[in-house]
Amino acid sequence: MPFDRQGRLRLCNGLAKQAFEQGAVHGIAVFWVAGWHLVATGNAFVQSRDLSNARHIGPLAPRSGGPMSQRFAIYYAPAVTDLLWERAALWLGRDPASGVSYDGAVAGMERTRLLNLTQSAGRYGFHATLKPPMALASGRSEESLRAAMKEAAGELPTVPLGKLRIASLDGFLALMPEEANNTQLQDFAATVVERFDPFRAPLKPRDRAERAARGLTPRQEELLDAYGYPYVFDQFRFHMTLTDRLSPAEHDEVLQAAQTWFGPILNDPVTLDRLTLFHEKENKLPFDRIADFPLRG
Repeated sequence: MPFDRQGRLRLCNGLAKQAFEQGAVHGIAVFWVAGWHLVATGNAFVQSRDLSNARHIGPLAPRSGGPMSQRFAIYYAPAVTDLLWERAALWLGRDPASGVSYDGAVAGMERTRLLNLTQSAGRYGFHATLKPPMALASGRSEESLRAAMKEAAGELPTVPLGKLRIASLDGFLALMPEEANNTQLQDFAATVVERFDPFRAPLKPRDRAERAARGLTPRQEELLDAYGYPYVFDQFRFHMTLTDRLSPAEHDEVLQAAQTWFGPILNDPVTLDRLTLFHEKENKLPFDRIADFPLRG
């Protein structure tokens, strides 16, 4: 029984921008224009010729999976041509929309070290959770989920989020709205949870036990049993994860790097303007961004 809801990196010229967008679509090398790379140093971005900072590794290997192992998630993610999406993909080392992965340092942090601190965040891809990853219920399909998302997007309004800030949330770094109390956002998220819950297969006992073992409150356990996820309705906090949980010794260094990397674009207000479908083809594999549904309500 449902519970009450209250209980791109800005490049130097048009040619660079075009090259980035084409690279993101076609999976070719990006952030490389006429032999120049853009890299971060201190609080500024400079050009450095023939460095490997933004070296392109290549698309992820093809994968196989079946309907019983795959999961779908309904997220908010910025448009793939948005500066925030582009920066986040480079920060996490992977673009879930194009399959392109990246090597090289970011804002002074070596890629290997950054990957070690963002393993889970990188696997899920840059996003804000609306309806968390779920196996589909019996009788439901990807096609019917897409159709329902298209219908919902035609009815739901866009939600102004205002400016985002880098915050520490339960030990990890995330982008969160500066405005803490956004009733329209809370209502929107709750509507998505309720509207798409019929698509969700029940949690397996093992998955339920794993979630419950993380120290949930009684209210969160109620929500876990009712909706398969403890952080919905009054427990929902909009956030876009940038790292895994950091130790106190790691926090300040990574925060400084994140501020250097994301700071230049956080003065622009953000609008939640789409539902985005992500897909985990097989357990523990990276999520792919497979469809966007712009809001038109």
